[in-house]
Amino acid sequence: MSTGTSEANQNATRLTSQTTSPDRSTIHNEPQRETGQVQDQQTGTNSERGHVLIVEDDLIIADLIDQILRFESFNVVHVTDGRSAVEYAKANVPDLILMDLMLPVMSGMDASRAIKSDPDEQVNQIPIVAMSAGVNLRATANGLSVEGVLAKPFDIDELLATVDIHIRR
Repeated sequence: MSTGTSEANQNATRLTSQTTSPDRSTIHNEPQRETGQVQDQQTGTNSERGHVLIVEDDLIIADLIDQILRFESFNVVHVTDGRSAVEYAKANVPDLILMDLMLPVMSGMDASRAIKSDPDEQVNQIPIVAMSAGVNLRATANGLSVEGVLAKPFDIDELLATVDIHIRR
């Protein structure tokens, strides 16, 4: 077995053990920095990229998105169902929600509608990017009043560009 294959297997094992531990609730990957502030390596000053809520029931996809966004200095939280997304958005008002449309408990479509119809303007103005592998993603998303769509599979540059375009600053 090559070293690269061995490392990939170790990473997959680490990912599986991290995402399937029995003590996890529906909220995963709690933010490492409560304020979302990071220190700029060159200037020594704090900068904030934003607070992103990932709503995804596929833990491997969620972990991949989480790692990419954390690497880019975003504060990231992950929930696995639509109801938890609505509750989290109302309590914490993230700067952006990446919402899978096919979710357990409450679909991403219903969760998006609930967030957009919330009477609190801070909540109903949270930008939502719909994510799905569905063929009719754009048509479905048009009826949801979401700010953007991200078709799965997507590449890293597309994910980061979408986040940068839609995140509330």
